[in-house]
Amino acid sequence: MPRPLVFGNGIFHLCLDAGHRIRDLYFPQCGLPNHLSGHAIRWGFWCEENLSWVGDEGWEVRQRYDPGALCGLTQLESSELRIVVEVREAVHPTEPVFVRRLKILNRAEQEREVRLFQHNDLRIAGTEIGDTALFDPVSEALIHYKGAHWFLFGGRSSNGGLFEFATGIKDFGGFEGTWRDAEDGHLSGHPISQGSVDSTFSLAVRLGPNESADLELWIVAGTDLEDVRSRTASLNGASLLEVLAQARSASENLNLAALAQIHALPHEWRLATLQSLQVLRTHLDAGGAVIAANDSDIMKTARAHYSYCWPRDASLTVMALDALGWGDPSERWVRFLASVIQPDRPGLFQKYRPDGKWGASWHTWNETFPHGVPLQLDQTALALVSLCDRLERRAGDERESEAFQTLAKPLAEFLYGFRSPKTGFPLPSYDLWEERLGVHAFTCATVFWALDRASAWALRLGDASSERWAAGASEIRSAVLQGMYDASG
Repeated sequence: MPRPLVFGNGIFHLCLDAGHRIRDLYFPQCGLPNHLSGHAIRWGFWCEENLSWVGDEGWEVRQRYDPGALCGLTQLESSELRIVVEVREAVHPTEPVFVRRLKILNRAEQEREVRLFQHNDLRIAGTEIGDTALFDPVSEALIHYKGAHWFLFGGRSSNGGLFEFATGIKDFGGFEGTWRDAEDGHLSGHPISQGSVDSTFSLAVRLGPNESADLELWIVAGTDLEDVRSRTASLNGASLLEVLAQARSASENLNLAALAQIHALPHEWRLATLQSLQVLRTHLDAGGAVIAANDSDIMKTARAHYSYCWPRDASLTVMALDALGWGDPSERWVRFLASVIQPDRPGLFQKYRPDGKWGASWHTWNETFPHGVPLQLDQTALALVSLCDRLERRAGDERESEAFQTLAKPLAEFLYGFRSPKTGFPLPSYDLWEERLGVHAFTCATVFWALDRASAWALRLGDASSERWAAGASEIRSAVLQGMYDASG
């Protein structure tokens, strides 16, 4: 399930497995849709009539990040082929562009030609039905497209652009895919295929003993042909080192804000914190959703995934980032909440897709919930806490009153009203682990926290609801102490 390397910028997200194969590719949102669904964009290397795919037996793969940055530094080594490949790679800070710069070292004692093959096995928008793969003579690259999802795969060596290419049918009608075509070191040049398709291209370099050469590769996403062509044109006019430098600079700028808060930590802890923050950043969708995990391996056992936004986790995440000086995620989170909160039902759903639509759920619907829709009350409560936290950090902002009235107040009113008039407890909802329906200590604590924070903010703004919400919080506290706390130990 783990992915050793992930890259992303909020609109373009890629996950690599331990064999350095791209296994998950998301565009135009972080987590939606997955255009690989566990299949792969992978490399093979050919020399002396022998082809070996990276990640297969015989390869040593050592993956890591450039410390404190979203830049990958990987070493690939094959004792059989006698080559070492050093890889630097990153996603552009703002564009749907993934760049990779390779240095190939020939460890043989004779001059040899080495060819790199890249196999592209997409399922655009989650299915292979209706895909097209083609060679584009204008960009001199391979393109896969379906509808508004376009992906361009290009590369170059010191000898120029693509050496050979092929498109073809895969996993249908007895055809396995163009990767089979690569086994003899050559590709057919077939220019276009539709349906269940894949593609492969190659680059070639000639290396003397212990000589190295650089290769550059890129993946560009867009919504139409001109979109991917124009982005590719900008890459053709500059070294990919510039894009790698921009990615490094973007990471450093974000690190500066966090360093002010964690400077007292030991050096190793600071590095681990900064790297964790960079990885976490890849899971922040540009639209405000905070995605739990973009990883398709779980689909092998459950046909489900974690590319969803749980309001509980998202709220805690943006508050932590805000405390570290990263304010943009909480601002986008507020906009996301504004898009999903329904006036007639302010209680939040269990989880959401990155586009704000309801995610898959296993909670039973019944008439005890408003409109019959199940609730996990801690999610709504923590969302309210995150709103109040952002308001407090930006006290004096002219927009604070509007945010309070349109978002925080409806949530607080809902939490205040969704309680037992007899006991003061919140009414039954699903628990923290999303398994049991009932009244739970964690849920009570989050609702108390939310009403207490909302009451304080209402008092600041002179809203009469403050006293009522404070009373609701006090009633929950008393109910917990009387009904859930055993003083005898």
